[in-house]
Amino acid sequence: MEMMILYLAACLACWSYALRYGGIAARKAFALFLVMTAGTILATADVREFSAGLSFWSGFNGLLFASDLVYFLGLCWVATTSQRYWPIWSSGFALLCVLTHFGPLVDPFADERVYRGLETFWQLPILVTMVVGIWKDKAAGIEGNPGLRTLSES
Repeated sequence: MEMMILYLAACLACWSYALRYGGIAARKAFALFLVMTAGTILATADVREFSAGLSFWSGFNGLLFASDLVYFLGLCWVATTSQRYWPIWSSGFALLCVLTHFGPLVDPFADERVYRGLETFWQLPILVTMVVGIWKDKAAGIEGNPGLRTLSES
């Protein structure tokens, strides 16, 4: 429970910073993050009464995979439509999150804690690259500009 509170606090801090200092790319990424979070909540909801006690981490979770895939594709879209570098790094970490889902397909008897741990781990580098990227843009004076600074503006 403490880890979830810590994760939610980190998400809140990172997204507050992104929405305050980030540009359009940060707002698009935030909207995608909300969609992914909703998908994750739906995919990992306690449905024991419908699934006869089967754990959603005991094997490949198709709904969670779809949620992460949509998030990855959305971040790729943000990366291709933005002039910032951090969406490229964030989409790379989102790709690793998507690839994590193939672990239970390769070894269906693997410990479900490994699947859950790897699945949740990749969200932290996504948040860190976003905050560092926005901070570097802000330090360079380009956080609010629609395009990058040119040499004549430096």
